[in-house]
Amino acid sequence: MATTGPAKRPGEVNDSSGIGNDNFDVSLKGCKFSYPIIQLYQFTDPLDCKTLKGKYDLVPPASHFIPPPWLSCDYTLEKLLARVF
Repeated sequence: MATTGPAKRPGEVNDSSGIGNDNFDVSLKGCKFSYPIIQLYQFTDPLDCKTLKGKYDLVPPASHFIPPPWLSCDYTLEKLLARVF
């Protein structure tokens, strides 16, 4: 999971330390917007598909997933996530 900053357009990043920033700034990436990553987290104990289907009758999508509120009763963000930076 990531916390991102506001969108930036090519020419607005001006930070060579990030991967692809320079190419984005000169419009070589083919993208209209970029979002700086402020904080990055990883799951400490990911829920596998078997658990999601068996316990909660959920089949997560392949890309991103917004969990229903009742799921957070068993799994809080503090329990699931470890901060990477």
